[in-house]
Amino acid sequence: MGRAFDTLHPWVSFIFFAVCIVFSMVSSSPVMLAVSFASALVLLCVLSGVKALRYLLFSVPAIIAAAAVNTAFNHEGATVLLYINGNPITLESVIYGAVSGTVLMTVIIWFACFSRIMTSEKIMFLFAKVSPSLSLLFSMILRFVPQVTAKARQINEAQRLSYGTPAGLYGRIKRGLTVIYALLLRSFEDAADTADSMKCRGYGLPGRTAFSRFRFTLLDGAVLAVMLVLTAAAAAAAGTGAVRSAYFPLFSGIKTGPYAVITYTLYAALLNIPAALCLTEEIKWSYLKSRI
Repeated sequence: MGRAFDTLHPWVSFIFFAVCIVFSMVSSSPVMLAVSFASALVLLCVLSGVKALRYLLFSVPAIIAAAAVNTAFNHEGATVLLYINGNPITLESVIYGAVSGTVLMTVIIWFACFSRIMTSEKIMFLFAKVSPSLSLLFSMILRFVPQVTAKARQINEAQRLSYGTPAGLYGRIKRGLTVIYALLLRSFEDAADTADSMKCRGYGLPGRTAFSRFRFTLLDGAVLAVMLVLTAAAAAAAGTGAVRSAYFPLFSGIKTGPYAVITYTLYAALLNIPAALCLTEEIKWSYLKSRI
């Protein structure tokens, strides 16, 4: 699953994720945020399987925590629910905190999808000519977390096999510090090896060419055209204020007018382009296998 979207040209995938993340960050509509959150989660499930649902389990307490923190420090709003130590707890503050938490989790999930599609090879292809050093740094950052996690697991397993399972809190802390120390040394060595390797290959020097397997195809052009049309239409519809929601001093509610429904539909169609491509691919392969 996800092969159809993964094979698109890197520029098409990059523009798609940029649009999704920007829309998710600037939108004030609860419905558009919900659509973005659901679409990101669906795409992540397509790319990673059912284990991506752990993001959903993590999102619920994160959104509740964001609402609680915002309520504790933000007392604006006209609808007072109760008073705690003389401080008003307002409905608008609770809603705004939940929306802020949803924005944060939505962006995190989109970036999780981004890291699975935009490999270091694609990042290097996009930005190597513009800024070789920055593109190399960005590609290393993208793989840093999974790489460090795998190394930490290997070091911890080696420690366990050599010295057994530590007993007590002090033993676990000591084992953790040992793993961190070894992990830092190994990460520094890998960074130095990467720098020397790229320097020996002449990376970043003027006139240096590089092989690329990415070609802009007719499918890439069609997907990009549809994406740009839907983006422009959704942005124009949202620019009319048909879906804009205000949270203070009173929550304006969810917009349900005809222009709002059109905006929601265009936005959902835009964000689910990858899922539609993957579904089309699955239907195609199922049909071809049934003909064998």
